[in-house]
Amino acid sequence: MDNRIVRNVVGGLVFGLLFTFGLILVFFEILGITDVVLPVLWPILSETFVISLIFIVIILVIIQFAPEGPADSQVQMPSTPEDMTSEPAPTYSSGAVRTVPVYCPYCSHILELDKVDWVDDGSLRCPTCGSRIDTEIREML
Repeated sequence: MDNRIVRNVVGGLVFGLLFTFGLILVFFEILGITDVVLPVLWPILSETFVISLIFIVIILVIIQFAPEGPADSQVQMPSTPEDMTSEPAPTYSSGAVRTVPVYCPYCSHILELDKVDWVDDGSLRCPTCGSRIDTEIREML
């Protein structure tokens, strides 16, 4: 996750906590009950603030050490079936071609024919997720 986003989220949470506790204190001052209520609520408010900060730090540590997704995780899947297959030149004497998906059906990563591992004559392995993908033979008209 981007460090600017993390800083903005943490800053917003800390500001929100301080602003809320500040409003509570102003509210008590306006009502004139600060001297009575504050000694009772101060331990509760301070513990709540400290516990909230501890949770924020734990969440930040988890976010910082979480594994990143693939760099191209924002890949858009095609909307039409025609976009789903790539047809190389005919490889059979009958004019049939082997159709290979453009995107991995498991991780949505773009399949580049020069980077995939061919398992056998009819299937390949995705270089990103390692899934086995079967190809089809289609007769050309």
